[in-house]
Amino acid sequence: MRFHGHDCEGTTTAANSTWVAFKILFPDGIIDRSVLWGISGESPCWSDAVAFLTGARLQYGNLGFFKDKRYSHAIVLYREDTKVAVLATWKEGINNIPGEPVMLPGKVTWQPKVTMKDVEALKAVVKKAGGKPTPYQVDLMRYQQWAHINDILEHPLEESYQAKVIENFKWEDWIDPAKTLAKPHERSDTRLKNYPYRDKPIEAPVQ
Repeated sequence: MRFHGHDCEGTTTAANSTWVAFKILFPDGIIDRSVLWGISGESPCWSDAVAFLTGARLQYGNLGFFKDKRYSHAIVLYREDTKVAVLATWKEGINNIPGEPVMLPGKVTWQPKVTMKDVEALKAVVKKAGGKPTPYQVDLMRYQQWAHINDILEHPLEESYQAKVIENFKWEDWIDPAKTLAKPHERSDTRLKNYPYRDKPIEAPVQ
């Protein structure tokens, strides 16, 4: 939240989806951020969460944005050393972005306290207000989002989010090429990560 600038529904959902994907990509529980690539929607909530949690960055060519806008509130994480890619998103029943479908078949089995139809309807009104919604509408939307996230976090994340391995994954098939750097920088901090170790540590010379 400090990285993003504030707490919000989108950043929390993106972080939750990322955690569900991590469990598939790193079954031993040790997360290596130096081997991760990430794809998100254009929303700063989703892209900030993916960048912060994976270490992926546009300047290194390993942070991308979805070519297919139906995935805008999902994420894809790719582990370059194992060549495994995972698509993660929320389940139907807690999705509340007007006009954006859930891209995996899972559904929640618990009953949210705030109905998603009510949330979607208010978000649609606020969006159509052209940047000039009423203070009441903004406060109500904030409350609904707060209640929604706290409702989700009262359940195990697997009850609200879903993920699957993408077979035959190709980075270029998923990202929008218009939103990439033509000449990304090579990462220098991991360049010697897998360099062979010496047989024994360097010893100080005898005086």
